[in-house]
Amino acid sequence: MPRLIDYGARFELAREAVLAVTLRDGAAAVNMQTVSRELGVSVATVRRFVSNAQGLPQLGLGFIERRRMVRRFTGGGVAALRDPPLQRLMAAVRLELPLTEGQLAQDRAWEALVAANSGPTIDKFVEDQQAEWQHLAGAVIVALGVPEAQRPLEVATLIALMNGLLVQLVSAEITPGIAIAVIDPHLFDLAAHRSDGVA
Repeated sequence: MPRLIDYGARFELAREAVLAVTLRDGAAAVNMQTVSRELGVSVATVRRFVSNAQGLPQLGLGFIERRRMVRRFTGGGVAALRDPPLQRLMAAVRLELPLTEGQLAQDRAWEALVAANSGPTIDKFVEDQQAEWQHLAGAVIVALGVPEAQRPLEVATLIALMNGLLVQLVSAEITPGIAIAVIDPHLFDLAAHRSDGVA
């Protein structure tokens, strides 16, 4: 009977291996040999998932991107739908920030992989992340009832605030608690100025 190989599972393990090598040894250490060693397989096996070392950072970034998507879609669960509208908006913004050790590790790996690599595919990962934040910030500002003329400024302000908090969280300059203590009052203040009372 032929041996069945779960290449889907191996592909996921290869993605995780890129992340593990990046976090332990740095993005510059990611290559066919280190990833295969992390997996406990041959280099030839790794080549079944990616043809050359230049594709390895893409595996890691793709893994992190998918984890972020899962976080967005499963964030508060059904119970969160019972929260007041302002709390739901705050939760949606919080989900974009790394507030747990696991999320912080993933974002540190993301920053390292992006900084150490270049090219159209890497740029696309960054552009997609920026587009996601642009969409979220726009939706939040509209939902908060910010007057149309002020929306571009408030969207830019919210994105800049999120980016600043992300950088400080990843570099361990602030704690998740401080990040929440900054972002929540900002959204609350915006909501307090709307006429129909989202809170």
